[in-house]
Amino acid sequence: MPPEVLVVTKPAAEHLRAFLSQKGFPLSVRVAVERTHCMGGRGHAYRMEVDEQARVGDVEFTAEGLKFLVDGQSADLLRGTRLELVEHFGGTTYHLENPNARGKCPCGHHDLFE
Repeated sequence: MPPEVLVVTKPAAEHLRAFLSQKGFPLSVRVAVERTHCMGGRGHAYRMEVDEQARVGDVEFTAEGLKFLVDGQSADLLRGTRLELVEHFGGTTYHLENPNARGKCPCGHHDLFE
């Protein structure tokens, strides 16, 4: 059986669920991998946002009781990625730990897949 697109930790799911419940209507979490200009366009960054509906070609799945939407190309790059909640002095953020990344760009902010 192939690995799930995302493995969502319980703290991340609870934080997302609280955020989505404030919006008052059903929403999904969209996760995408996007190319950046870093390393001549070889770097990739992650984007998370709320979305109301799936688009053509999306992979839809439920993790920890939350509905996620991922475009097909991003799903291939994300497979097996762990979504975690990170709390630090400056606030709370989400972190995606991707086993498919081959490394980081020199700035340390973007994953490399090639």
